[in-house]
Amino acid sequence: MRTFPGVWVPPGGGIDWDETLIQAGLRELLEETGLSIESEIRRNHVLCLWESVYPPILALGEPKRHHLVIYYHIQVASSKLELSRRVRLDPDEVDACAWLNQPQVDLVVNGHQGDDELLPRDMPKTFELTIIENGVHKTQEWPVEVLTAKAPKSGTDIERISSGTRYALEQWLLLFNQTMISKI
Repeated sequence: MRTFPGVWVPPGGGIDWDETLIQAGLRELLEETGLSIESEIRRNHVLCLWESVYPPILALGEPKRHHLVIYYHIQVASSKLELSRRVRLDPDEVDACAWLNQPQVDLVVNGHQGDDELLPRDMPKTFELTIIENGVHKTQEWPVEVLTAKAPKSGTDIERISSGTRYALEQWLLLFNQTMISKI
């Protein structure tokens, strides 16, 4: 993402004067991923809010950006496989994308402190992502450590999931677990 280089975030951006929050989110999703899901929405609600500041720590410099981020939880009729086939990343906006399953989100939220011995036994050591290389979408395997990397307290930022996104994934995981418990 141009605003936060090397930092992983969901699709998003600013709101135009003539649109609602959900319309803005759907427009940004379409612009960044090529996914048009408006006709497929089963449910949507605000998942959480996050105050975003970049750089995230004063030791890294004075704030250059400051926003309120609204994360939405949207359920659609299409499967992950169907959506994956339709993804067309905008190379001016996005470098890569990945779908994370519940165990991977749990790893993002709860981490493993870089010790492979602490990874769940059934957790693969890599995860799949789609990149754009010379205008072509390609699938790659990346180490799961990218999912657990945290913002450094000083020095250059690293490839990682943003703190706000990590918080939103924590809220999604709580919702997922509550839904699973209610089905029992």
